[in-house]
Order: sequence, then structure tokens, then C-alpha cells
Amino acid sequence: MIQNSRHGFDEHDVRLYQPHYIHRLCQDNDTKALTRTLASDKTGVNLRDQNDMTPLQLTVVTADPPYLDSLMARLIQNGADVDARVASNGNTALHLAILYSKESNAELSVPILLHEGASPNIRNHLGKTPFDYALANGYRRLAELLASVEDDPSLARTIDPYMWSPQAAAAVKATPEELRAAIRSGDLSKAGTLMRQAAQLAYHTSCVPLHWAVTESPKQKQMLQQLLDNEADPQQVDEQGETAITLAIKAMNHDQEMLRSIYLLLLAGVPKGHRNSEGQDALSLARQLGYTDVEELLLTGRNPDAAPAKKHVTIVVPPPPPSTQRAPPPKKDKEPPPPPPPPKQTPREPPPKRSGGDPNAFTGPYHKLHEIAMQKTGSTQMAKDMEQLFAANPGLNPDIVTNDDVGDTALHIVVRDQKVKAIEFLLEKNATVNVKNKQRETPLILSRNGPWGYDSNIEAMLMQANKRQLAEKKQRVKAAAAAAAATSKLNAASKDASDRRKPADDPVNRFTGEYHRLHELVMQNKPGAKIAEEVEAMFQAHPGLNPDLQTNDDIGDTALHMAVRDQRPAVIRCLLSHDATVSIRNKKKETPLTLSRDGPWGKDQEIEDMLLEANKKQIAAKRSAAN
Repeated sequence: MIQNSRHGFDEHDVRLYQPHYIHRLCQDNDTKALTRTLASDKTGVNLRDQNDMTPLQLTVVTADPPYLDSLMARLIQNGADVDARVASNGNTALHLAILYSKESNAELSVPILLHEGASPNIRNHLGKTPFDYALANGYRRLAELLASVEDDPSLARTIDPYMWSPQAAAAVKATPEELRAAIRSGDLSKAGTLMRQAAQLAYHTSCVPLHWAVTESPKQKQMLQQLLDNEADPQQVDEQGETAITLAIKAMNHDQEMLRSIYLLLLAGVPKGHRNSEGQDALSLARQLGYTDVEELLLTGRNPDAAPAKKHVTIVVPPPPPSTQRAPPPKKDKEPPPPPPPPKQTPREPPPKRSGGDPNAFTGPYHKLHEIAMQKTGSTQMAKDMEQLFAANPGLNPDIVTNDDVGDTALHIVVRDQKVKAIEFLLEKNATVNVKNKQRETPLILSRNGPWGYDSNIEAMLMQANKRQLAEKKQRVKAAAAAAAATSKLNAASKDASDRRKPADDPVNRFTGEYHRLHELVMQNKPGAKIAEEVEAMFQAHPGLNPDLQTNDDIGDTALHMAVRDQRPAVIRCLLSHDATVSIRNKKKETPLTLSRDGPWGKDQEIEDMLLEANKKQIAAKRSAAN
């Protein structure tokens, strides 16, 4: 079970290092990554963030078309609770859509929620229903729609979210017939444009564009790629319960093009275990038809165009039969030829020098370590090449990241390609298991959701290494705590030295609930730069404000703890500029510095360096005050 990051988490859970991963995907409008994630693990679809909101509730508040309905459809298909309530106010997604989104967005999200079974009769803690807020906001059409469903709940399933009002119908930019005609004609450009403009087609049960591409398009694989690139839903099934994969196995010619199409659909997240109306899934269908290559593709997820692994065959050559003839006498050696003249010696150019002698420095997108990890060689040879590189460069950091738009470490690369020996070698060099690339993927995530599918052996190897690394981090934290205890006298001596803070009972710093206004600002679901502006304005308006006020809950965080936990560099800089203490502990004995290394989102080097520098200055200031 995954718990809210404000109250701890289960360190053995699949989302241990990123408890708000699905929320982030929704905020980033990343429908493809969301589809892949939910296809492999639906446990986080109703997870709560720091504002106690589910991904669906966050989506109806923050997303805009064309992503709003696409994200909602994927979340609801995978079990999102349409009637989940925010604990602090009792609002459901219907309440939130009307309260906090634009009317045009609410006129899309509210019909979708009603169509999917959301109850319009739930009252929040103020006793208000969604109808009450629609009426108060002047959303007349929505108020009428909500009232009609309140009176007759059976009407909900008949609502077409895109045709329920003349205004909604006028916004429809494509019809299923137009899209199907473009697919049938093989017009890739037009089909992609119509698919991108028409996320509403997902609510037409007869609109199954991937199925049409498989059965009707003259350019099957290219059309599938075009539709998937433009937000086609890979989890759709037709009226017979067929997925695009089962239909491809049935309808396409059994050739390499079929294998490539199935591989593409697997990568997109089409479920291979879904059973049709005849009770068959993709694997049982392939076995029934005798398609062993399709069966292997479904089981392994291997690219059908990849070169097959070379088999090592030992050839035993029998010894020659014993000869009965006498061997001829040896021939007399001829006069040896004169030795060749020695070659001309050309001076060898000196090897290029490393800049500054730093083994971790590199200028292009990839370090030599990354280039070795990307080689098309066997896993054992790759590990040997890495061993030679580390032997020649004693200070080499195994966690160097690429200078491209992915930001992989070598461990990301070899896990993605399932190079077992190379993975073992990098783990011996203490490569970090929970480091994230720019797509917020860790090697552990890639072992479960990578392009080659799930590998239990690699996952077990990484889990064991991650457990060991967590234990080592805990030991470092204990050592840091012992060092902090040694300077406690200095802390006590300098506690009263600073006159910048007013007493705790000062009106500026007094608060009665769980959170001070400063905490509430930092916890907002806004961009970090915007929060930093509001925090700075608060410090300017209240010169005596104490940046180290701690929450009155069971955690006891300061604003700096919260900003570090949510990885908001702009807010952290603002708080540090007002002397927020880096070494202060909450009730769980956590400091902002330890959270920068072991927090729920993993290690952030930029934030850790920022805090280390500030902590060094604060310790120097305390020693100066003590003297």
C-alpha cells in the first residue's frame, strides 16, 4: 500500500521513490507514459498527493483540452474512483471541476464524469452539491444537466460528453466516419490530424481507430504509429472484446509486418492478457493458430527486427585414422632469404590530454562509459570493457548522466537493454539504483516497464542493491547525527545570538491550526517560481517572520522541509535567503539536508549542493557567534 508522502511510505512498494508519479504524469499531460504506467501497475490510480487529491481530481482542476478528456479517459478506464472525496472539504471531482476550472473545461469534464457514473447528489462538508455550485457560478447548462441526472440517474449513461449541448456539438472537429475514411485510404497525415483533433471519438463505442488500421489500412504499421503518436487509446476494445493485438493476429498476414505491428502495439501499452468474447487472449490465440514467432514475441517482448542471439556450437573433430604408409624423408632446407629492411620509424603523436585530468569530464552528449553501455556487444564483453575503463580511471563516477534530452546513467542504459553482466559490474561499483533521468525513470522502474518488458531477475538484483544502498544511507545519516550532536553546544550558544527572530508568541508567528500561512503557501499546487514570489512577498510584509516555524501535526516540518521534499529549488533559495535552518529536525528526526538525499522523489544533486553550501555558512556563523 502506498501512503501519502506527508505521512511516510512503504519502502518496498513499486512507487517507493516517487509516490506522486501518476500526478506528475497528469500535470505534464504525458498520456503515453500514463498509459504505459497504468498498463503495468494500476495501484497508484487513486493515490493522494500532498493536497489529498487523486490524479483524476487533479486532472479536472489543472488540465485543458485536448489533454483533459484523454487523461480522464485513461484514469477512469484503469479504475479511478469518480466519487473520491477530498478529506478536508468533502469535494468530489464534480465539485472541483465546477469550482476551480473554466466553464468550457467544466462543460467537458462534468459530462464525462456523469457518463462514467459520478454521483451528482454527494454533498461536501458545507452541505453543497455540484448543482449548487453550478447555479452559483452561473453555469446554466451544467446546472440543468446536473438537475436532470439528479432526478433520473439512468440518464447518466445516455449522455454523450461531446454532443450533450449545441455548444458542445459545435466544438466537435471530427467524426468517426471521417477518421475511418482517412485510415482506409492510407492518408497518414489526414488520419493523424483527425485523431489529434478528436479525443472525443473515444466515447463513440463504434470508433476503434487502431482496429481499423489493422484490418482496413493499406499501410498498417505506419498507420498504427501515426494514430498512436496522436493520442489513440491503446487500451480500447471493440464490441467483440478484441484488442488491437488479438485482431492483428486474426486479420493480418502472418509475416514480418504483422510481428512489427504487434511489437509496436505492445510498446504502446495494448493489453496482451485481455480476453475477447470467446475467452481468448493474444497468447492463447497465437498458440491456437500455431504462430510460434508471435508467441515468443508476446512472452519476451523482443524486437522482431533484432538480430537473433548467436548460439555457441562446439564442433568435435575426430582424430585422423592411423596411417600405414611410411612418412617420406624430410626435404633439405633451402637457403634462407635475406631479412627485409627495417621499417622507417615515424614519430608517434602523443595521446590527447584530458582537460584538467578529471575522469568524469566529457564534452559531447556521451561519456566513454555511456558509449560502452550502448555498444551492440554481448553483456560479458561489455562488463570487461567497463572494468578496463574503471581501472584506467580510478575516480570515475558510475552515476554520470548523458548530456541529451534523456539524462540516463550507464545503469539506466544497460537495464533498458537487459545486459545482466554489465548491470552486475555497475552495481559492484555502487551505481545508484534510485537515481532518476530527465523522464523521471529509475533503473528499477525500467526493469519493470522497459521496452523489453519485465525481467524478474534484473528486478531482484536491483531491489537487493537498492536495499543495501538504503542501509548505507541510513548509516551515513546516523554518522551525520553523531556529528551534529558534537556541535549541539555551539547550537545552544548561538540560539539567542540572532536577533532576527521574534518570540514564538509574536502575532506574526502565532497560529492555532496545523499549519501557519507560510506552510500553506509552500504546500500550494503551483509552479515553484510563483510560490517563491508569494513567500518572498510574505517575508517583505512581515519582517519578524520566523522561517523555522514547525507544523503542529505529527510530522513537525518547517517550510524548508516541505520545499525540499517537493523538490522546489526556487522556493528553497527564497527560504535560505531568509536564513531558514538547514540542520533543523522534524519529529521524524529528518533534516532538509537528509530529505534532499533520501526524500520521496529520490536524490536531487542541485538541491543537495545548495543546502550543503548554506549549512556550511550557518555552521561558520554559529561558531563565530560562540566565540
